[in-house]
Amino acid sequence: MLQLQEVGQPYMKIGFFNCSSDSILLCDNGDVTNLSHHEKICVKPEDVLIVVGHAHRKPWAEIALNGQCKTWVPHLLSNGFNVAYIFSKRLPQIAPRIDFIDMRLRYESGPYVASLRNLANTFALKAFQNMIPKTKSSFRLFGINDLMFIESLIPDLYMSSRWKRLSILKFFINRTNFKYLVFTTTSSYINGNQLLYELQSFPSNCVGGRVMQSGLRDSFISGSFSVYTRNVAEALVSARHEMNVSLLDDVSFGHGQRKIGIPNYEMSSIDISNENELKQLEQRLLDKMIHFRLKSITQGARQDAYLMKELHKRLNHNLNQV
Repeated sequence: MLQLQEVGQPYMKIGFFNCSSDSILLCDNGDVTNLSHHEKICVKPEDVLIVVGHAHRKPWAEIALNGQCKTWVPHLLSNGFNVAYIFSKRLPQIAPRIDFIDMRLRYESGPYVASLRNLANTFALKAFQNMIPKTKSSFRLFGINDLMFIESLIPDLYMSSRWKRLSILKFFINRTNFKYLVFTTTSSYINGNQLLYELQSFPSNCVGGRVMQSGLRDSFISGSFSVYTRNVAEALVSARHEMNVSLLDDVSFGHGQRKIGIPNYEMSSIDISNENELKQLEQRLLDKMIHFRLKSITQGARQDAYLMKELHKRLNHNLNQV
């Protein structure tokens, strides 16, 4: 069992609510919320592992270093959460071209070509359907003491994301004692206070997060924000043979969920594409969101890091006045 370091300060720190044995949430503004109509649990920051799926390609390194690692990542670490980045094995420059061709075949070449592509991928990858890549881990990623680095020993390709997610689920189950796993992406911002609030009444038999639609009837939890309990993570790892290898990881996991009867549970999430959109959002709405998906493009360049910093100022306005 990996001995994970204790991180940050106690969870009662200003800006995060506390909860007592009778499920009362004490907010930093003095408000009191009674959750007695829900299952009586008390989730603390140290119960939660947040893992950011990262890729060895532009613009993700710049967004992680100048966006996430300057805003919500150190903020949550200092308040007792556990945060990690998961990487895959870096490949030569040809790898992004492989991904680009694969994505073009999947989405932009028409249904006939896409079907042939899916058939070829299924045939080529079927033998690896039950494989779970090994992982190795260390601390002090990006020079931040308590930030964990996890490497999934699989090539860094979009088409391998399914296996990358399986490896982090197995890491969560076998090498940690955390109660909850939150999986997110480099272009995302996580509001820890609202995450804790919604976890107080989180059902243990669901996959939570951002619900997306696939076709007319089927839905799945987006790879940008998903939440797992230990028992659900174990069930999904055991059902990996039900996850189609030709699909993107989140759609594939949704396929596996439906096969074994694990429902989705919608949690708060919103897209913000530019600074004007951020300015127009009311503070009350921002405060009640866990997950922000930032995809800001100006003159062909991603502005996610800048937008993340502006969002961080808005979400921590009360702290800035203390």
